[in-house]
Amino acid sequence: MPTAIALVLILSSQVDTESVFNTYGTHLEPVRMPGGCAPTRLDQFGNRTYRFRDAPMYPRAQPLTLVNGRAVERNVLGSIEWESTLDHAEFVRLGELSAVLLKITANHAGGTGSIAYVLVVQCRAQDLQVLFEASGPIKSAAHSSNGELALSHGVWSREDSHASPSREVTERFKWVAERARFVLIDTISRQLPR
Repeated sequence: MPTAIALVLILSSQVDTESVFNTYGTHLEPVRMPGGCAPTRLDQFGNRTYRFRDAPMYPRAQPLTLVNGRAVERNVLGSIEWESTLDHAEFVRLGELSAVLLKITANHAGGTGSIAYVLVVQCRAQDLQVLFEASGPIKSAAHSSNGELALSHGVWSREDSHASPSREVTERFKWVAERARFVLIDTISRQLPR
């Protein structure tokens, strides 16, 4: 019985150090996204509807439709509430496969922050496959020539203000052809200067 109580106390202390601002998450299992695609055109990604698997802030469970790389949601007064943009689209190599790295940012004009979506997608027989998906306060996303994908995001403690996370975490992922999926290869956490 004392062991169970100690375990509860340890778990409670870990939860208390986290902040509600920590909304980062990844999906490493490939999934089909509705809507066709063409394998050689980057411009198509600025004019399509996205359905994210994990959208904690915006657009929640709703699809996000970009037109010319942008989507705007207005509030009841007609002012822009949310503005979403396709910030990045580039062809990348995953071993023998050709894919596209996308970054879409949804910015809350009202001031509660922004959320980014990073996707690695592939067009297979005019069908869009999402091979990797991440969402949250992603600061950077980069694909290297050796096939690694690196993402950095802020991590808040309970004492941190919304504007200033106290830590930054960088995760590196690699496409493993034999498993037909991305795998996490390492995580580096560093304290940010105050």
